[in-house]
Amino acid sequence: MYKFSLKIDDPVGTLSEENGISIYRLSQLLRNLNAALRLQRDSNCTLSAIQGNCYQVDVSTSNRVHHDEFIELMGRAEKREKVPAYQKKLLNNLLFYVRKGYFIEAYDTDNDRVAVVTKDRKPVRGNYYITDSVTGEITRIGNRQFNYPSSIVISQHEEEIPFTVPISDQQDQELRDYYKNGTLQFEVRFKIDKYTKKRIPIELVAFKVKSSKTLLELVNDFNAKHPDLFTKNDPLDLLLKSRQQNDLYG
Repeated sequence: MYKFSLKIDDPVGTLSEENGISIYRLSQLLRNLNAALRLQRDSNCTLSAIQGNCYQVDVSTSNRVHHDEFIELMGRAEKREKVPAYQKKLLNNLLFYVRKGYFIEAYDTDNDRVAVVTKDRKPVRGNYYITDSVTGEITRIGNRQFNYPSSIVISQHEEEIPFTVPISDQQDQELRDYYKNGTLQFEVRFKIDKYTKKRIPIELVAFKVKSSKTLLELVNDFNAKHPDLFTKNDPLDLLLKSRQQNDLYG
């Protein structure tokens, strides 16, 4: 099966369940998309999902031609190129949302963004990458389907929505003991869209366990682990030095 997606959003994410697109407008968009791809009643092309408050419409099909026609059409829409008469209603429909301050994005079967329709006929395209520190708990680990790469879901205390990060097989084994068990600090590599500023986690670079114990508890733990050292040195000084060397986490 092939999948392609049409997404309506704005730079500040104002769309929500209270402030959304009406069923009438959405059905009109789907009718015009159906006409633009010249789909028949028996065409194997189905609405497989409507995602999030941004109104991303996912369409699945076993026919590669429908997928490729959509990608070509959205490329023309981005550049404001002429389209055949049967596709003009969809183009005008897309421009209706653009005039209201939204942008339209198109995604191919690999979930790569292939076109952006904005007020600017030459929208900013491309991505850049950063590595950022994230603190939270692992609320899911593993893979949902056989032969799929593993991932973890990180829930942050200050954020309502958790996010998923791909992990390696080795990281999968190392993180199993921390599933719903303690707070960790993660170094995550993000891909950021230059236009929408959307952050997509693409790699777990590193992680370490954050201790929830008090300083006194850490001193006592260290004393129990290295009793001979306390006869020659100041306990607190040793503790601070050892924390710098990550000895407490070894």
